[in-house]
Amino acid sequence: MKKLYLLTIGALLGFSISAQTFSDNFDSYTVGDYLGNSSSNWTTWSGSTGGSEDVKITDVNASSAPNSIYFGSTSAGGGPQDVVLNFGGVHNVGQFTFAASFFVETGKKAYFNFQANAILGEAWALNCFMENDGYIYLYNDGYLMFQTPYSDNKWFDLKIDINLSINQWDLYIDDVLKGTWVNTVNQVASIDIYPADNYNSFYVDNVSYNLVEYTLPSLNGSVISIDPINGVSGQKYDVNVQVRNLGTSPITSYDLTIDYNGIQNTENITNVNIASLATVDYTFTVPVTLVEGEKTCVVTISNVNGGTDEDASDDAKTVIVNPIVPAPGKIVLSEEATGTWCQWCPKGAVSMDRMEAKYHGFWVGVSVHNGDPMTETTYDAGISSLIAGYPSALVDRGAKIDPSEMEIDFMKNIIIPPTGTIINSATYNETTGELEVLASIEWKAAVAGSWKIACVISEDSVTGSTSSYDQSNSYAGGGNGEMGGFESLPNPVPAADMIYRHVARSILPDFNGAAIEGADGSVNGDFKAVRFSTTIQPEWDVDKLSIVTILIKPDGTVDNVGYATLAKAIENTYVGIDTKPISLDNSLNIYPNPTNSTLNIEAEKISSVQIYDISGKLLNNRVYSNENMVSVNISSLETGIYYISVETANGKITKKIMKN
Repeated sequence: MKKLYLLTIGALLGFSISAQTFSDNFDSYTVGDYLGNSSSNWTTWSGSTGGSEDVKITDVNASSAPNSIYFGSTSAGGGPQDVVLNFGGVHNVGQFTFAASFFVETGKKAYFNFQANAILGEAWALNCFMENDGYIYLYNDGYLMFQTPYSDNKWFDLKIDINLSINQWDLYIDDVLKGTWVNTVNQVASIDIYPADNYNSFYVDNVSYNLVEYTLPSLNGSVISIDPINGVSGQKYDVNVQVRNLGTSPITSYDLTIDYNGIQNTENITNVNIASLATVDYTFTVPVTLVEGEKTCVVTISNVNGGTDEDASDDAKTVIVNPIVPAPGKIVLSEEATGTWCQWCPKGAVSMDRMEAKYHGFWVGVSVHNGDPMTETTYDAGISSLIAGYPSALVDRGAKIDPSEMEIDFMKNIIIPPTGTIINSATYNETTGELEVLASIEWKAAVAGSWKIACVISEDSVTGSTSSYDQSNSYAGGGNGEMGGFESLPNPVPAADMIYRHVARSILPDFNGAAIEGADGSVNGDFKAVRFSTTIQPEWDVDKLSIVTILIKPDGTVDNVGYATLAKAIENTYVGIDTKPISLDNSLNIYPNPTNSTLNIEAEKISSVQIYDISGKLLNNRVYSNENMVSVNISSLETGIYYISVETANGKITKKIMKN
């Protein structure tokens, strides 16, 4: 889909800026004093200095002796320290460099962010997490920008060098370039240093920033950014770029060429009027297909106003694309804690929808409501014991996170091979509402300990007519930044304008799941089946129900998920142990597997073949006249994992296949 719109640049009326320099090693201050009271350059998030929100000068540890500042929290929610250094204004053109020395204690974490606007909390330009897994993660707006390893329990110098004119961000560790990226928000105003949870414990020293001016030529169009391309191999991906007028003359037309995996596409953009220093977004009308392996994607601007601009150095932008290759059969679970009363919970809804759109078939989301008509009390009680507030999210029941961070944990988990894969099947009595689900587990590795499984019934597109379905909305009016359109809606959003997705209706038998008898000691290739029974309530929309089965490891985290719409689960007709004797494996031969074109299927009296995607959607259904060998062409399918179900004289069997 083509997308073209103008981004507001604020009060940028000129085309040059003054150089600015600042540095602070804290050595001129008195140990034990508060930083905000010692220096007019430093303050706190609230503006109140000299209290628990401020930070004290210490001489316990320093990169350049004797002094530094120390941040630590004992609260799972982080804080109360929350210290801010203003960068002397809002900067979105010129060369800006921030540097500081960090010391992260053994097994601990550190965090800071760049604010984009003068008013704190309006927009984040960058979030930097120094995690206790040995990596620094830089992300914003739900996107992982870059990650690199670092060493804890020692001082290191971190520098972020930014060409704001063309949106090029470079990260240096100890003066070694670790990576370059383009940022979703290309503007900085201040740094906020904050211990984000009770694992944060770190020192900071030698803080500095520097800004160098930039002067515009007359005509200059620049590609300043390509939105991060970090999907799953085989996906079609809509590439969005930002074009900026870095000249003094308006731009009325230009061409954009994208080059990825040896395929070029040029699109002509006309009838525009891009003012000096303004930026526009453009989404190519033709998507690219992501392929496995590290490759470059280059976008180039040309034919500006029908000619050649005056600065060719900023015409092209290059990003590295290295799509994730999911572990076969792996699906990642996100459980979102939310409520209609929660003023910040629209962030969770937007984040869940983004994950669904981006990673459908590899990700499943469940919205667990609290204190509203959609609350499922058992589920609510279970998840509330693992979070600190609303909105929150759990990915595969790991550590609680902000919903906007789900993609980071998804990236980590989708590549982990599952111990078991699950196919959901069901029977449903429309008269009584009785539903029986069979979760058929195929073990892919040796199993030890007490494994459990839970079954979630979720409903999509839930609506209500009473005020209890109104959604509280702190993003109304745009004062707290963009949030997927909620900034254009009132507070609260009337029930008539709300559609709630991924809503948890039931969890069986409870949040912790049912023990899988005989799981301990199972090996690769063994099967287990677990049944769940419930009654569908009259107010639920049967056509919008799905079944999510959650395979839970002995430590309480999630190994894998089985997902199917209710309609698909019923169509499966108890595929699994009940209709798939293991001996059938010897009577069915499917080859080659994996393949990129034709599958050959050999069995006695084949009567039908169906192919489903990993979410259970039927893609292909063919009927045969009791043939003993058939061939199915799957070249049109995208790269990935699929299920093939074959009806033979010996019964029905479902197997996984891979399209490469």
